Amino acid sequence: MKAEYDVVVVGAGVSGVCAALGARRQGASVLLVEKTGMTGGAITLAAVNFPAMFNAWGRQIVGGVGWELVSKTLHDEGKPQPDFETLDTHDHVGSAIQINPLLFSAICDETLLADGVEMTLHTMPVRVEESPEQGGWHLSLITKEGPAEVFCRMLVDCTGDADLARLANISCLPFEETQPGTLSFFISGFEEPVDFESLGEALKTAVERHELETGDVWWCGRALPSANQARANMWRMFLGRRGMNANHISLGNPDAAASRTRFELEGRASVLRLWRFLKKQPGFEHLEFTLRSAECGCRESRRILTDELVTGEQYRSGFRFPEPIAFSFYPIDLHDDTCGLKVEKLADGVLPTVPKGALIPKGRNGFLVAGRIIGSDRVANSALRIQATCMATGQAAGVLAALSTAQMASSSSSLPDPRSVPYDSLREALLKQNAILP
Repeated sequence: MKAEYDVVVVGAGVSGVCAALGARRQGASVLLVEKTGMTGGAITLAAVNFPAMFNAWGRQIVGGVGWELVSKTLHDEGKPQPDFETLDTHDHVGSAIQINPLLFSAICDETLLADGVEMTLHTMPVRVEESPEQGGWHLSLITKEGPAEVFCRMLVDCTGDADLARLANISCLPFEETQPGTLSFFISGFEEPVDFESLGEALKTAVERHELETGDVWWCGRALPSANQARANMWRMFLGRRGMNANHISLGNPDAAASRTRFELEGRASVLRLWRFLKKQPGFEHLEFTLRSAECGCRESRRILTDELVTGEQYRSGFRFPEPIAFSFYPIDLHDDTCGLKVEKLADGVLPTVPKGALIPKGRNGFLVAGRIIGSDRVANSALRIQATCMATGQAAGVLAALSTAQMASSSSSLPDPRSVPYDSLREALLKQNAILP
């Protein structure tokens, strides 16, 4: 690790990997900081290894670095590349592209190293200080070897939780509520066919006795369905998925002390309740649970107050922002602690965009955000949080950070000002990196 970089990206999920590669390919020196030992974020750590949607209305709408990494993974797996002309836009689940998470992480590593991105894993930022007189940031890190100090011109927050932004005193949008997360695992060893109707009755009794909670089995919200057939269908979905992405774990207020610790503990407590319940059921005597994800997959925590906020209405209507940096396509997909899940598909032909201003914290320079924390309301965010969009916003943030740093000498700001980068320059740079833009 050097003492100085043009750009430091914090978070090596899909948005952070794409941000680091985007900045490096634009000529910036880049350090990528990751709290765990593995790149890939939710794909690798939360077992959400089926990114969607790269397609809409018969064509590819997200390309660039993110698609390059997914395409390389498919190639190494010996799988065919998808035909975007024939994928069903209305089937957002079926259009997802399943990839091997371990291979994906290894390919991210290989590409980052080949491009000259420096990485520090098992590392977290602990202090951020703006230095106007030097035109950058002093960043204090804690590594496995101890503390380290780094100076950079631009910071990019790809943590998914706005952790870096909070250290820099950058404003988040007020807390409303958060979507519940999911702890994925793998269920095997039960006898088939399953008596789902009996399981539905047993589920009702177990919840009444507080042996299970409603979120332990599928996405029904706080109240179980009154009809046993509906409860039986919950089991059909849960066991049909073999436990993959099939429960709800409440996060609560992400700003509350130790909320993330409680979130992880609740996820494993949910699995333990389910294990103890199912082992008592006929046909489940030889049940096996296998670890699938290292941590709970978090759908939503904090969002940043940015120059432009994407609203649900803008997303639904496919509003074309004047300075778009990416397409996005996914239904409104709002998981909810109370009612379970609200899905609202987009009308035929609608294709939303993401503006440059959604990456720029309001009133601040030298700092960009990408991934699920970009400026948006909760409704729009429930769709923008999808991995393909996170890849596209990450790449755009990285390129914009590099361009901001490169033109710093001609800027009147004490820190690099991403607003001053001409949109045509940003657009040209993204297109050269194979991004897809309006």
